[in-house]
Amino acid sequence: MLAGVVPSPLPQHQFAVQAVFLLLHEHARTSGGGALAAPLDIVFDEYDVLQPAVLFFRAERRHLIRPDTVTRHAPDVAVEVLSPRPPPPPTGAGRCERSRATACPECRIVAPALDGRVGSPAGEFPLPRHRRPR
Repeated sequence: MLAGVVPSPLPQHQFAVQAVFLLLHEHARTSGGGALAAPLDIVFDEYDVLQPAVLFFRAERRHLIRPDTVTRHAPDVAVEVLSPRPPPPPTGAGRCERSRATACPECRIVAPALDGRVGSPAGEFPLPRHRRPR
């Protein structure tokens, strides 16, 4: 391993990110909003940068996403996916507190399960069948 390089998340993390992104992407497609997946920085200033796993901008705020510049506006929804690597966080609450402090009105924590379910405080939803981890 290279010095200073953080190991990538396990596949279950990526499956969870994909499942959440696909749900928000479909909503964006029908509503005119914009859904994006990490890596994408939301830069408020040089010391305050967020990088949620998935983020969403409503249709009336989609213009804030510019393809040729850094995004400097809080998304309408930020989703953090917990991962067992690097060391497992005790909770994801700190991540959402930071999102709320930067004017993101909605933050969700998602914890992937080994059996192919994705859980969140709002309930569970299955990963797409063809993408379930074995």
